[in-house]
Amino acid sequence: MPIRPQTSLILTRAIGYSNRNQGCSLLKWRRAYSAPSGGADGYKGHFSLKDIAGKAEQYREDCLQRNCAKYAPLAPEIAALLVSIKPAQQEEVELNTEINKVERLIKSSLSKGSTITPEQRDELTIQARDLKAKLQPLTASIKAKVAHINDLAYQLPNLSSPSSPIGTEGLVVDQIHASLHSQKSYASGKAPLHTTIGQTLSILDFTSAPKTAGWGFYTLLNDGSLLEEALLRFATDTALAHAFKRITPHSAIYSHLIPACGFQPRDPTATQQVYALARPDKQVDEGTSELSLAGTAEIPLAARHALDTLGPAQTPIKYIGASRCFRAEAGARGAATKGLYRVHEFTKAEMFAWTAPGEEEHERVFQELVSVQREIFTKLELECRVLEMPKGDLGHAAYRKWDIEAWFPSRGWGEVTSASMCRDYQARRLGVRWKQRAESSWAWSVNGTAMAVPRVMAALLECGWDAEREVVKLPEALWDYMGGLKEIGKRD
Repeated sequence: MPIRPQTSLILTRAIGYSNRNQGCSLLKWRRAYSAPSGGADGYKGHFSLKDIAGKAEQYREDCLQRNCAKYAPLAPEIAALLVSIKPAQQEEVELNTEINKVERLIKSSLSKGSTITPEQRDELTIQARDLKAKLQPLTASIKAKVAHINDLAYQLPNLSSPSSPIGTEGLVVDQIHASLHSQKSYASGKAPLHTTIGQTLSILDFTSAPKTAGWGFYTLLNDGSLLEEALLRFATDTALAHAFKRITPHSAIYSHLIPACGFQPRDPTATQQVYALARPDKQVDEGTSELSLAGTAEIPLAARHALDTLGPAQTPIKYIGASRCFRAEAGARGAATKGLYRVHEFTKAEMFAWTAPGEEEHERVFQELVSVQREIFTKLELECRVLEMPKGDLGHAAYRKWDIEAWFPSRGWGEVTSASMCRDYQARRLGVRWKQRAESSWAWSVNGTAMAVPRVMAALLECGWDAEREVVKLPEALWDYMGGLKEIGKRD
């Protein structure tokens, strides 16, 4: 059973031209975020509202520390609304009790030997009808208020770990190949730049893509295309050796799964730039689910178990999946985003896992993901540092996050992987339960990057560049995946 889309008003701007009358699916660029309120058949999430209300101040403070100030009032508002509907809920209970009492009397009046007269039964029938007439709008009002409270809970970020530093600076917890590249000095303006290297070696093309798709796209040529395949196979094989299961996810997903997995803007009034697929008029009229292009394989990997019930026999479920990723928020042009560092479309291998609820297995699997990442970058011979990321850098779903940053001669440190512990945040929004005998709870999730091809390729090109010979030396771990090629040089 698929999770149906959440009802929401979404502003979109078509990229290209309109062809609605011909019923074609065109690409749109979603610019506005709208909280998923759910449809009649939509899964709206399941939240412990009492727990949220009891931790209202903790949620408020945590939102501020996570740089999500716009969400800070939500938990206190939930607490206040729960208090405000208590009298109505109590009245609803009393009315139901009274209705049940009257209906029992009506039923008993039909039994043989009843002392209730037909006139009294008619009065009781009228009384039951009047009570139900009073109950109906009250119940509808309570239901609407509870749905609104649930919508507010849906938007809340996860609470963050006490291990996450407060502020915006990460804490270095480990290093890989310390000082291997960062201590090298270059004359002013002479640091190797992957864009120049790629074009010199005819493996990167940044000039043709703007003609066909605009800025933020690129083309891999010759050994550049081979290098992408090598990186993906190398990362996948590394994860498979740690008992991950290989999977090839699809890139088109139901749009409402994006916020369900925690991809929400820090400011709910700000833009959430997602490539959405336009629907023909007929599909819109029929309420056909809107599709978007996934920004990461994490979303289809997580959602393939939506509405499932897992247990000890299945968990932990660990996936490694490579996919094309689409992100409209590539940022403004400049040195910090030049070349491969931030692009609209790229290939990435992602690790994702569902675990049993509780710290023990959750922490163990998280460390497994990080160990895979460490192994990958150790073998790629890149200088990296592992950071415990601060609260101000955590996404909506993350309880805790570690990043690995590699050294780029052209820009300094830059993120190449992240790994997040999400606890039950995604499970509650996707309906992924966990059950052991009579115990029922929510599964916990972990995710982490295995290989973000463009950034890793950029780091390899810059750190492996031999300016005198005009070749890029490749790490030994990639030689077999490159068909025995040990370095990339100019082609004739």
